[in-house]
Parts: sequence; C-alpha cells; structure tokens
Amino acid sequence: CAAAGIGLREAAEHVRKELPEADLASWGAVVAVDAARQALLEECGAEDRASMVRDAARAGAVRAGRIRRAWVVMADPDPVHRSLLESLAASGTSVTVGVHAAGDELPAPVDGRGFPDHAAWGAVSIAVEDRAISVAESPADQAAAVIEALEAIPEPRRSDEIAIAAPDRAVAAEVASRLPAWGVRVRVPPERSAAESSGGMLVEALGAWLEDRGCAALGALVRHPAVERMLGARGIADSIARMSAVASSSGAVRVASEPEPAWSSAARVIEAIDGWLAALSGSRGGRAVGEALRGVLDEALRPATLADRAAGRAILAAIESLESLPGRLGDGLDAPAALRLVRDALMAAELPAEGGTDGVEVMGWLEAGIDDAPHLVLTSMNEGIVPEGASTDPWLPDGARERLGMSCARRRRARDAWILHGLLARKRSIRLVAGRVTADGEPMRTGRVLSVEFVNNGKTHTALWFQEAGKKGGYYGLDGKSLESTYLASPMQFSRVTSGFAMRFHPIHQTWRAHLGVDYGAPVGTPVRTVGDGVVDFAGVQGGFGNVVFIRHNNSDTTVYAHLSRIDVRKGQSVSQGQRVGAGGEGFKVAMRTLDVFRTSVAAASLGFARRALDEALFRATTRKMFAGVLADFQLTQAKLAQMATRIDSAALLTYRAASRAEQGQDYVR
Repeated sequence: CAAAGIGLREAAEHVRKELPEADLASWGAVVAVDAARQALLEECGAEDRASMVRDAARAGAVRAGRIRRAWVVMADPDPVHRSLLESLAASGTSVTVGVHAAGDELPAPVDGRGFPDHAAWGAVSIAVEDRAISVAESPADQAAAVIEALEAIPEPRRSDEIAIAAPDRAVAAEVASRLPAWGVRVRVPPERSAAESSGGMLVEALGAWLEDRGCAALGALVRHPAVERMLGARGIADSIARMSAVASSSGAVRVASEPEPAWSSAARVIEAIDGWLAALSGSRGGRAVGEALRGVLDEALRPATLADRAAGRAILAAIESLESLPGRLGDGLDAPAALRLVRDALMAAELPAEGGTDGVEVMGWLEAGIDDAPHLVLTSMNEGIVPEGASTDPWLPDGARERLGMSCARRRRARDAWILHGLLARKRSIRLVAGRVTADGEPMRTGRVLSVEFVNNGKTHTALWFQEAGKKGGYYGLDGKSLESTYLASPMQFSRVTSGFAMRFHPIHQTWRAHLGVDYGAPVGTPVRTVGDGVVDFAGVQGGFGNVVFIRHNNSDTTVYAHLSRIDVRKGQSVSQGQRVGAGGEGFKVAMRTLDVFRTSVAAASLGFARRALDEALFRATTRKMFAGVLADFQLTQAKLAQMATRIDSAALLTYRAASRAEQGQDYVR
C-alpha cells in the first residue's frame, strides 16, 4: 500500500465495493489496528515515514533542497515515486527519464512520463537469437554454463566489463563458489543480514536468556565466541564443558535464581554472566536499555572483519533508533522486548560479502537492468524468476492490486520485458541461461514458448502464442483457431490414475458402487491445478472429502478437488486454467485412519454375530436327529463346533485387548 501511495483504509474500501465476497471482517480488523497505531503515533508526536512520504507526494509538498537535476533509470517506479518526481519537476528541478531506444525502435509505447505502458509491454514479445540461449540442468550446471559464456567473450577480457546476473539465490551461490575454483574472481551481492552476524546472534542470545533464564538460552549464550572469550578473560575456563555437564546431569529446564547444589560446578559461570548483564537486566525504557546494551556489547565484541564492522554499525543504528523512541512508546519496554526490536532492525540490514572488491560482479535482475558492463550473462531465465510470475494473494487478488496501482503480474511482466529489451539493445554480448531443475531436483518452468512447429506422420503442426492487450493469452494455429482445450485432461502434471469414473469395488464398504470421480496416485504435496478457468465456490473441509476445493467454470460445470493436504485458494477467487489450487493428500490412507476409529466397534459387533451363529449351530446340532441319535453325537460335528468356539474365544480376547489399548491411547491396529 505504501508504494502505491494509498492507505489501508482506502484499500479496504476498494475491497468492500469491488470484492464483496472477500473476508470483510478481517479487513475491518486490520483497518482498526492501523487506526489505533496512527492514534498512538500522533499521541507520541511521532509520524510513520511511509505515511509522511505518501501525504507529501499527494500534496506536492516536496522540497528539492540542493537537487537541481534528477536522472531516472528505474524501469517502472511505484506511484508514490512518480508523484515525488512530478513534485520535483513542478518545483523547478530538471527530471530526465532514461529510455534505452528511440520511440520507433521500441516494440511498444511509453507513457507520457517516459515509462513503459503496462498493457502494451505486458503483452510484448522479445525476440532472442537461439545462439544467445543456453539450457542447463541444475544450479551447478548453470554455473558451468556461465563459465562457457565467459570463455566465449573475445579477449582481452576485463572484469569490470563483465557482469553476471543471478536472480535465483541457489544459482548465485553456485556461481560464487565455483567460479573462483576455475580462476575467475567474483564480487557477490550481500548474502547475510546483520542479524546473522556474530553481534546479531549475541543480541538474540542475550534476549533469550533475559526473557526466561532457560538452560538452552544459557547454553547458546555461553557457546558464543565473544562470551567464551570474555569469561576466559575473567579466569573462568572450560565454561562450555561445565554448562554441558550440568545441563545433562540435572535435567533442568530453567536456571534457578538461587544457587542449587546440582549447579555448583557452573555457579561461577552464571554469577559472571549475571554480573555482566546486571545493568541491562534491570533497565527499563528504550533509552536506559540502549545505554546498558552499549556497555554490554562494548565489553564482549571485537570486530575483526569488514562484515563484523558493518554489523557493528547496524547494531549502533538500531540502538540509536531504540533510544530515540518517544516516551509513550519506549518507556514501557523491558530488556527482552527492546532486544527483540533491535533484532528485527538487524534483520533488515544487509552485510557486505566477504572477499575483495575486484572481480566479475554477480548481481540481481533489477541491478542488471542499469549495470553498464558491456558483456552480460543472465542466469535463471525461468518462469517465476525471470520473468517474475504472478503472486497469489488471498487477501487482495491480482486484478484488485492492479486497479489500486500496486505491484501486480502485468506490471512485473511489462517491467521485465522493458529490462530485457534494453539489455539486448545496448549490450555488446549477452547470454541467457535457463535451468531445468532446482537444487532439490524439482522441475522448473522455462519462459513461455512463443511459437512451435513439429511434424507427426508427415503432417506439420504449428502453434503461435497470441495475447491481446488486457486479455488472457493463448495458443492459436495459423488458421486463427484456438488450440487450447476447455479443460485439462488431468489436475496433476505427473500422476497415475488409480481409480476411474466407473463402477468399482469400494475399498471401505466392500461392495460394488458407482465411483463418481477419478482418483490419482502421486506423492503427498504434489501440486494440484485447476483444469479450467473459473471461480472458487468453496475452499475448506467438507465431510468425506476432507480438504476440498469446488471450482465453478460456467453456469453448468463444477469440478471438485478433494483429499488435499493443503489449500492455496479462497472462496470467490478467480483462477486460470493450470493455476495451483492446492497439494495432493494421502487419500486412501486418510480414509483408513478414519476407519481405524470404528475398528473396535466393528469387531465387537462381528463377535456378537459369531456368538449367535455358534448358539444356532449348537441348537441345530443337539436337536437335529441323524440315524439313531443327533448331529452332536458325531465326532466330526463335535470337532467343528469346538473349532468354532475356540476361534470365537480368540477373537473375543483380541477385541478386548484392542479396546483396552484404544482406551489408553495406544496403537491397537497392528
């Protein structure tokens, strides 16, 4: 909402008018919480930075200061940024928007400000020569393809003239780790936040210990190198071994405030830590906690690397923010709560990568769009990464996000097409690398195929992708007819049919019944997709279906996706053919576990039937005359009756045992 220049109340009002089927109660609760937050800020004389920027942009109250000229290289600024640029221009500042080609050289128009038109650029096709595209398997193979692309660059090759874009973190990690082994030095982007630094982990350990004095928290604190070093300087050696021995022998969960005999060997360690943290544990209020935290960290931390020093600066900035909180917000904070705020601030601060400042730079997708290196290798050209796919937001569907000016699928497609067209236009050489599988071996989607032709039994088949601006695209033949069927053949890409839409012997009821559905066998968690466009009629738990989704495709057709392990859509949401609606569950296993609940009652009922059958058999055997006596006089009849009685008694004992185990919550099935 902040980037779009709107407030939560405006977004909620739009949802109320345009999406009456949405969860309006939850939206109302969010708006109420936001209003309470705003009231508290006003009471404290503070302002939310995002709200300040939004209001200033709306009112045109932007002071240029010493800015005389602004150059814009962003592919698609957010609405609030555009308003700020307009305000700067109105105040006399020269604002120039960089466009990578003349108007007649662009495949789609730009708007009046010089930015890509979303509708036109979202549907544009970017032509790339086949020789500029490489396909690799895993992230490691993509790293190998990068080396091949670098070797193809004509010599002399300079590191400052080459850039590698790796939007996927797994590929970036492979490139950063493998290229140095091949003699190529790299400069990698930030990979860690300040919360993952030595100082950040110490802040987290301090907060955990002060919050509940737990044994696990104490163990984590003592194992921190800075704390171990500090304790060693105070003459306390083997602190980690002492704590481990005491924790394993006592079995305690928390450390008592008063000394206990079991903790005698670790008493000096606890006493030293309590003394070190005395001022911090007793402080209250943002300013007091910040001052005490400075003293604690000054005594323990010794920055040794560039990343350590950057983390130290981030910690100091977080402490300064804590100390500057208005009294109404900061006075009630105790040390654990204040340390959580510091930890949250550190999570947003990135650390510089270890290593030198020279070498081939590895960057993200958006950075590649403005980088000036003449040679570029772009990895991860896969649907969902580049181009970035549509986001699934059950609170605010993509269409509503677009109308509100927020980030949406069409804007991202337009931005990515604009960046790629610019790269192709100005780079001396460019290589695009697409992967087939993730680091875990899961298949990845390549970019959309725009045209394809193949020959089958001497007949040529051609398909072309076409998308009209503002409408859904599809594949068409040369005659202009759509090649897409109304419904997909299966809701799963990789599965097998275990039971079709026909009469079958029911696995539970043990009778022949009509099976009004199709069962698929696939691993738990396999994505389930809708077979056609439609609207979600129901998403939740229902009877024997378990987790189930109903999708209405038109006035007469509805498809049902049952026995899911998870649901990824909500009621009222519009879905497109092939869109994921959930994940496959255990199906028959769930039914069997449900049946387990009734096993003892079924066994007891069956035992009653068997006893009645035995009674009837005994009556007939003792009353039915045969030759000179009755049936019971014959040895074979007596053996059969004895065998029947023995089996019934055995079944009774098994039933009693199963019922007893079930009553005690134990396994009674096997």
